[in-house]
Amino acid sequence: MNVKRGTEITVCGYARASTIGQELEAQVQMLEQNGASVIYKEKFTGTKTGRPLFNELLNVLKEGDTPMVTKLDCFARSASQGSDLIKDLISKEVKGRRGADIEVGYHPI
Repeated sequence: MNVKRGTEITVCGYARASTIGQELEAQVQMLEQNGASVIYKEKFTGTKTGRPLFNELLNVLKEGDTPMVTKLDCFARSASQGSDLIKDLISKEVKGRRGADIEVGYHPI
């Protein structure tokens, strides 16, 4: 999903299912209901850290953007991985609605 965006702040959602048979629609609806204007949808195992569309999302985030997931396991598989991702986002000055929060649904962590 190559996204071309201007300079506006964007809420970028990420929905992931682990298997082809699982549906993403409930996650997509929740992301849309909570303001995601761009949604990356991926069916990829959560046991691997190299998720192609998630990595693309991380690469396009710019200062002020808000990344959003519906479940923590879509963001990170462990506390240490989550901590590393948050540090990377803070270094890029990606900020949620409350500083450098990552939003889970509509509840900031």
